[in-house]
Amino acid sequence: MLTTIARVCLLLVVLIYFLVGYYLGAEPLRLAEYGFAFPNAENITAIRTWGGFFVATGIIGSFGVIWKKWTLPSLLALTIVSGSVVFARVTGILVDGMEPRQLAELRDEGTGFAIALVGLVFAWLGRRRDRDVATDTH
Repeated sequence: MLTTIARVCLLLVVLIYFLVGYYLGAEPLRLAEYGFAFPNAENITAIRTWGGFFVATGIIGSFGVIWKKWTLPSLLALTIVSGSVVFARVTGILVDGMEPRQLAELRDEGTGFAIALVGLVFAWLGRRRDRDVATDTH
């Protein structure tokens, strides 16, 4: 049960990464609605590249959704990536100042990090329980 909860959390984070990756990779010009400027093709391509990063991170997480033995390593990887993004956002707010849009972005990024962290705890507890059960039966 613990591992199932961990895998559900992982699936949610993977879906977030795929959704953001699609949004940035396939429709970067929609970001103009939120105040981003695209003066040339190089800027648009840079946003698409970030989309590729998010898709790649989703693919890495997918291994843990598909194969149970990859759940803990995948959750660890996504927790590190998500935590790094949140850390960078908070650091940027503290160093560069804050605008209202940044709080919404921090909320969104923090949600993925929190889900990954919860999943990581459940995966660790599940692995620990399985190890204890194996020890008790021998």
